[in-house]
Amino acid sequence: MNTHALNIRLSAAAVLAAGAGLLAGCGTDDATPETKTETITQTAGSQSPAASSAAPSRSGVDLAATAPAVSWRDALRTAGAQFTGSPTAVKLETEHGRTVYEIELASATQESDITIDAANGGVVAKTTDDLHGDDAAHAGAERFEAGEVTVEPDRAMRAAQARVAGPVSEWKLHSENGRRVYEINVGTAGDDTEVVVDAATGEVIGTDR
Repeated sequence: MNTHALNIRLSAAAVLAAGAGLLAGCGTDDATPETKTETITQTAGSQSPAASSAAPSRSGVDLAATAPAVSWRDALRTAGAQFTGSPTAVKLETEHGRTVYEIELASATQESDITIDAANGGVVAKTTDDLHGDDAAHAGAERFEAGEVTVEPDRAMRAAQARVAGPVSEWKLHSENGRRVYEINVGTAGDDTEVVVDAATGEVIGTDR
């Protein structure tokens, strides 16, 4: 074989090898696409949109989301067994992770504050004091009967949340200017609003930040 023929064969082999390399490179790109992994780090103090929409109330509990095992009327009956008198206020709130009713009752001569566990109906605490003069007159004017309340707390809370968005941290049923009303605290910690709802009609009377 002469030198000229050998050089031709070597050149052809080199061209074939280069072409094979190019084809192999193209085949690799088609078969195995590049995958990118992006890691998002949330810095301290930042908050995702989901977390923001589910911000807790100041007590960490939304009373509108889950009804207590013990109704306010049952709690009132328990309190009535502890003290003879009519209610002047019923409040539902969460203290130290426990949801309780704070019930105030008054007779002609005494008043009593009774705390009832909203989970089991047990009496947590009770205090009784004598009433005299103006205090007795004021308590007498504030007294009401459970039968006078036609709007239940769940309806009152829905009305309040329709006016102000957010979780409910507490509500209080009492008399205001001769009218039975709910005062409902709606909103997140440090940014809640008191919404006043008529306990006879369910109408929102007003708000107070």
